[in-house]
Amino acid sequence: MNKQRINVTIARRNYSLDIEPEMEESIRAAVDSLNARIEDAGTQFVNVEMRDILSIVLLEEEVRLIDAQRRNAGELKEVNDEIAALDRKLGTYLHSR
Repeated sequence: MNKQRINVTIARRNYSLDIEPEMEESIRAAVDSLNARIEDAGTQFVNVEMRDILSIVLLEEEVRLIDAQRRNAGELKEVNDEIAALDRKLGTYLHSR
């Protein structure tokens, strides 16, 4: 595994990360997104400590993740149901031949 070191800034704090090169673009996009959300929350919650703002952003992200997992599980069930229906139809067709 060929790791590379990158430096990122999140909530005005610098971090040095050892990452796989193919992850750099995704990590930088995530950092940009997080910083934008932290800035938005900071304008909404004036005079609130940074750790509280980070907690709010983290909570929002976790809710988004859980919602996405639930949607994906629902979509996966629909796909599995469709595959099972097609399998039954194919079985019936092949059995009748």
